[in-house]
Amino acid sequence: MIRVFVYGRLTTNGFYHQHYLKGQTLLGTGIINDYRSYIIGGLNGIVPRDGFQVNGEVYEVDEKALDRLDHLHNIGTVFNRSIIEIKLDNDEIMPAEVYILIGNVA
Repeated sequence: MIRVFVYGRLTTNGFYHQHYLKGQTLLGTGIINDYRSYIIGGLNGIVPRDGFQVNGEVYEVDEKALDRLDHLHNIGTVFNRSIIEIKLDNDEIMPAEVYILIGNVA
């Protein structure tokens, strides 16, 4: 199983949640520091930006779910996946895979 931090439309009440994360295990909600969220073509994406935070959820996902998420994010073309430390709402720090936009956003 792989830990993935999701944000935007992939979170519990988001548009994409049911299709991409149904049956996966929610580990908690939290934030990542020094990233900012943008909407690109109907999908949220994040880029490094000092002083900003992104709220989201951490899931434990299986390989099939990870493959679906990689496909949604056009991994390697539009997004890369990196391990970042997530600060959970209970103050625990947990590393998880996070989808990060490639390139600059104005």
